[in-house]
Amino acid sequence: MLAFIATDAAIAPSLLQRTLLDVTSRTFNAISVDWRHFERTTRLAVLANGEAGAPSITPETSAHRAFTAALEEVCRSLALQIVADGEGAQRVIEIEVRHAKTEAAAKRIAEQSPLRRW
Repeated sequence: MLAFIATDAAIAPSLLQRTLLDVTSRTFNAISVDWRHFERTTRLAVLANGEAGAPSITPETSAHRAFTAALEEVCRSLALQIVADGEGAQRVIEIEVRHAKTEAAAKRIAEQSPLRRW
């Protein structure tokens, strides 16, 4: 599966890469179709050309938080579309884990959910 996202935001390649890794851990790397995870099969490219004319996005700023939120919204939408478009898909189930001690613990709980086999 190939996915492409383009933005005119001004963001350094290294910061974009770190942000993308963070976002994909909660979106593309959290989906499965027929219990197969997509972290190794989905290829996602994000292109940023800086043509918006806005100041460069720097780490730990409100601009970076806003960019991260927008990127996560797009990635979540694309990831859910991949699940919904899966061959023979009849249902899409989203599992939300709250109050876990860590994100890794939440992911383990979600992966062990009996709903995944429904």
